[in-house]
Amino acid sequence: MKEVVMQGTNNLEIWVPAIVSIITLFINMAFYMFAQPRITYETSAKESLSKVSVELLNYLAEIISYENFDGVPTQIRKYSLQIHLHFKNGTSDGQLEILLEQIFKEARKRKSLTSEADIDKWNDNLRVLAKELRKNLAKHCGAL
Repeated sequence: MKEVVMQGTNNLEIWVPAIVSIITLFINMAFYMFAQPRITYETSAKESLSKVSVELLNYLAEIISYENFDGVPTQIRKYSLQIHLHFKNGTSDGQLEILLEQIFKEARKRKSLTSEADIDKWNDNLRVLAKELRKNLAKHCGAL
């Protein structure tokens, strides 16, 4: 009788770790099949958005010293479209979309300014818009 009890205990010592290992294997397989690709995609999308955002903010910092604004609105629109493409519905959320459009319109308006006072006022306004844009982009990519 003692041999049967001892033999049953030995079977449990073998089967419990084996079952735990099999369950762990299935959980790991499920993670790498379903969760890991999504996490990788979201991380790469966030990195891409961060890169485009930094490029746009650097460009906005440079254009303040420009004399000729030919092609500047087009370049701003290009960066804006790249940012919009990082969102599921094709456009960014409300505030970010408004800021990008305001910056684009300000760049178009700058082409017609000739007075030094108007240009200084425009520069100050663009700095404020760029600061708000930077804050808003930081909510989406966290790196700025």
